[in-house]
Amino acid sequence: MSRRFEKTPLRFLAPLVIGIVAASLLGGHAARAAGGWVVDDEGRVGTLRLDQSTRADVVAFAGRPAAERRDSVRDALGYGCRRAPGTDVQRLAPKAAVFCRTVFFINETVHRFATFFTSDPRYRSNQGVRIGMQASVATRLLHRRLLGGCNAAVVLVGRRGTLEVQFDGPRGAPLIRYQVNSFALDSRRHGVAFGECF
Repeated sequence: MSRRFEKTPLRFLAPLVIGIVAASLLGGHAARAAGGWVVDDEGRVGTLRLDQSTRADVVAFAGRPAAERRDSVRDALGYGCRRAPGTDVQRLAPKAAVFCRTVFFINETVHRFATFFTSDPRYRSNQGVRIGMQASVATRLLHRRLLGGCNAAVVLVGRRGTLEVQFDGPRGAPLIRYQVNSFALDSRRHGVAFGECF
């Protein structure tokens, strides 16, 4: 063996060790997101499945939640949380003052993954729609018209779930000037969505 490979200088090990520690502290959600995860109306969010995946499966997939609220109906695991409301976050529980960019809801009756919300750009629909995409492009990929109302959204109904691709834009602007703002997925059997406009 040549002498130059006998000892590895510490200056080369330090960045490697720091990278490993940072990835473990960020949790699975940040570490696994490089290629993006698919959300679809058949109830898939990455490797998770509506009505099948458990809380342990969600934590294995997304990492330890930044915030969590549990009541008799749902266990909400939040990621990317803050105290201020906005169009890009979901309230963690009906009366909670915590709002998160990504929330996995577990139905407390059946103890299964039942509802999902995200505005995280690392997620995309199975048709290729991404957060921030222009409405004209997104509706063409989805083969649907954008409808206004409580939420400007395109609704896709599958056997297991209902996926709402939600849009937001300048007040008073035509819907076609809107952009994809978030994805909301709800189980058709065990969904635990709440609020006027989920």
